[in-house]
Amino acid sequence: MKKVLTIFTFLSFFLFGHTVSAQNIRNAIVIGASASQIDGDAMSGFNKGGLVFGGSSNFKITDKFSFQPEILWLQKGSKTSNRDSLVYTKWRLNYVSVPVLLNYKIQPRFTLQAGITADYLIDAKLDDGGGFFERTADLERFDLNYTGGIEYKIGDNFSANARYQYSFFWLDDLHFKNSNVLVTLRFYLGGRE
Repeated sequence: MKKVLTIFTFLSFFLFGHTVSAQNIRNAIVIGASASQIDGDAMSGFNKGGLVFGGSSNFKITDKFSFQPEILWLQKGSKTSNRDSLVYTKWRLNYVSVPVLLNYKIQPRFTLQAGITADYLIDAKLDDGGGFFERTADLERFDLNYTGGIEYKIGDNFSANARYQYSFFWLDDLHFKNSNVLVTLRFYLGGRE
């Protein structure tokens, strides 16, 4: 797990951490949190929190449109809302996430986003009250999601983003689908937009 995190962090900063001299490209460092659930596991509510971090590049197409690929480390899962209930279950899923988004600037500070996200499952663990055990082999490694969100520009090099993702396909024979909300802050590197 530590090796995967080290490689992921290195690749993120290698690809996105440098300032690109082209005026139509802006790179950003992304950090935030996720709230997720697994549809089909009979545990409603976005009760499982997680971390989101990585990098993004924004390629300006016109004054209104831009293309934005990202590489993120994303934690998903679900859990019962009350540990004292008769059945306690907590899923912990770690993904490398690659969103590909089309952005449309509706106002100088607000941008709408839509696209798809390809997630690759690094590991999956389940705690049913007796501690976590490995369940990675029981789930599909690849998860394709549709994605939509909005970004608010706070300053020239700083913005906040809220996004929703939902799986296209079932994750396993139990008919699970990932559903999650991401809230992130973006620190843009280099010049102004």
